[in-house]
Amino acid sequence: MSLIQALILGVIQGLTEFLPISSSGHLVIFQNLFGLKRPDLFFNVALHFGTLLAILIVLRQEVSSLLKGTSCFLVYIIRGKKCTLDDQDKAMARFAGLILIGLIPTAMLGFFLRDVFRLLFNSLLAVGIMLIITGTFLWLTKMTGEGNKDAVNMSILDAIIIGFVQGLSIAPGISRSGATIAFGLFGKLKKMVAIRFSFLLSIPAILGAIFLEWENPLLHEGELLNVISGTLTAALVGYICLRILIRIVQKGHFHFFSPYCWALGSLTIILSFILK
Repeated sequence: MSLIQALILGVIQGLTEFLPISSSGHLVIFQNLFGLKRPDLFFNVALHFGTLLAILIVLRQEVSSLLKGTSCFLVYIIRGKKCTLDDQDKAMARFAGLILIGLIPTAMLGFFLRDVFRLLFNSLLAVGIMLIITGTFLWLTKMTGEGNKDAVNMSILDAIIIGFVQGLSIAPGISRSGATIAFGLFGKLKKMVAIRFSFLLSIPAILGAIFLEWENPLLHEGELLNVISGTLTAALVGYICLRILIRIVQKGHFHFFSPYCWALGSLTIILSFILK
């Protein structure tokens, strides 16, 4: 992989990680077009780390409140000492608990189906089918309307369902942001609550994936620069796209991405037979 290719993939990751059109699906498609017949899963994870940086910057206040609320809860459990928290910190402390619950199905799917997901990264046909599925549930968000659940009213079942969907989105072609936000909206969460839970839930999931793939990154001479360049590019482009996504969801236009996913999915299925 050349430096130019790494930068292009970084831009693609930044554009597609937050816009609900599947970053992993696009990476597999372009890696195949570049002639990289065995896509580098470690490089994909490194690009996800870049977009993780974008999440931490855009949602820095939520992350700060989450950490504060969690630390106060742990102090209370260990020492029995109560902390003074405002309403925002209390809500985020509860969010932290729901995130932990949501991570359980994500982790289980990632652990038990890891080899299956690896195989899907080598299948353009699978990517095409998954993109069509993504487009379908994005279109269904058109019927959700405005939710009525805030961070206080969100249930454990909501967290489990969204965590399960996040686990399935490891498959290339299933948009992680699209799936988790869509199912949050299906569960009647308020739009901003669905966005916050989706991306806060992704933080430990991405870190876990990075840890697993770090065992055997298979970096050869000169590839470290490519990984760093691609990661930083993904972070910058991702920051811009996350800001855009928040506005799109708040305006109720999430379903606008459905035709793109359907069209790309159909073309990818055709491409899978051409490149076979």
